[in-house]
Amino acid sequence: MGVLLMLMTIGGLFAAFVLLAFSLLSGKAWLRNFVFGGVTIWLVFYAMMLVGFSLLSEEKTLAPNEAKEFCGFYLDCHLHTAVTAVRKTKTIGDKTAKGEFYIVKVNVFSNAKNPSVATRLVGPTASVQDEAGNIYLRDTEAESFLPTA
Repeated sequence: MGVLLMLMTIGGLFAAFVLLAFSLLSGKAWLRNFVFGGVTIWLVFYAMMLVGFSLLSEEKTLAPNEAKEFCGFYLDCHLHTAVTAVRKTKTIGDKTAKGEFYIVKVNVFSNAKNPSVATRLVGPTASVQDEAGNIYLRDTEAESFLPTA
């Protein structure tokens, strides 16, 4: 539903831009007012839907290997990610943790019938948040010491 609303918004704004340009060139004030009114109503509706669904959504902690579905770049809504393994260590290479390093193995995959778009346009960004709300960012320097798949 969200992707459909987004596509309708993009298409509608494009059509509104064309109609607005036509109304300004032809001097038709009624068309200009109609376009501004329609765009305003749509954007208010869109904002209400976005805020409403966000407020009604619930946070869920996923179990190990439980996939989270999401829509990625190019509106690919067949993407999934799952934490497949977590292990702790005190050292990685020559780096020693102040507490412990958590090595999290994440599986990102697509179940699309014919995925033809590359999934990595930029490097992934990731963070982990614990139950107390502390956020831990990736340590890419420490990752360089880990074996690659």
